[in-house]
Amino acid sequence: IPHLIDLCTGYLSYVGYDVQEFLLWNYASVKNVILYRDIFYPYGLLRYYGNDNLLFILLNYIITPLIFTVFFFLFKKIFKTRFFLYISSFSLFVFAFMVTGLEIFSRYGIFISFSLLFSYLLYSKKINLKLTKLFIGLIIGLLFSLVNDQGTYLIFSYIFLYFFNEVINKKIKFALKYCRNLLLDNIFQGIGFSLGLIPLLTYLVINNSFIKYFKYFRDVQNIVIVGKTPFFSFITSPANLFTILILFFAIFFLLIKNLYFRKKLSLSSYFQITLIFDILLLEQKSINRSIDRQITFIAFILCMLLLYEFTQLLSKYKIRDASIKYLYSFILIIV
Repeated sequence: IPHLIDLCTGYLSYVGYDVQEFLLWNYASVKNVILYRDIFYPYGLLRYYGNDNLLFILLNYIITPLIFTVFFFLFKKIFKTRFFLYISSFSLFVFAFMVTGLEIFSRYGIFISFSLLFSYLLYSKKINLKLTKLFIGLIIGLLFSLVNDQGTYLIFSYIFLYFFNEVINKKIKFALKYCRNLLLDNIFQGIGFSLGLIPLLTYLVINNSFIKYFKYFRDVQNIVIVGKTPFFSFITSPANLFTILILFFAIFFLLIKNLYFRKKLSLSSYFQITLIFDILLLEQKSINRSIDRQITFIAFILCMLLLYEFTQLLSKYKIRDASIKYLYSFILIIV
């Protein structure tokens, strides 16, 4: 019934132009139509079987708490006092609940949370541990198996972060020896990624969908031509204006701080660079299918990181802690 209501109320509107696709996909999963072999679906096993398979239903319930747990763990590395930690975590939950929506937050949040986690592992040098490399490859492989689009984003994000970290630490060299060491250094990521692909490969083999799956990737490029035009990303929407404003301010702040004042890159800077890249990556999708409101929580996290750094600058001028806390809370409420 909810899908029928969405279809009737949103079919002709800009916001709900593709709800008919979700109604079809939901119906197909209930009728045991085999994914990839019998029907096109771009969002992976988890979302396709998320309403009628017990395992995937449980996974869907676990994802949102898992994302908030990862964010809370990462925030503890940035926010040095309990007040800033708790008010920031609570603000993110309220923003996700009231603005983005928890369902959308769980979809894109899993990519953003693990992207930031990988950024932390690279910054803390824990990436040098073999078990950490295996863990990263396993997470990327599992996410790609279960949620194709978010797994693909995470692959691009990790590749960017890895080489960014190499450049910052002046390890990158354009030589045969470096390329060989790079390959050997990342062999554990490859093993972990292969293990993470086991659920997807098992599903494809059991359902005789292996060849169709690769044909799906050939055909998916046509989705823009067939179903997603002409839907333009409106840059003047409040959501887009918010995201772009935070994005440009963050880039300007990082350039001033790290190039002009020659500050050493902190963990907060790593997180900011990661979020900037992730926003730019998702904005490429927004060109074809507007997701301006869905990704505002990423800009909100970026806003909190920038605002916290600003409050730390104020503390150096002997401004009372209570005043700084009130200012931080007040700005978050406005946002």
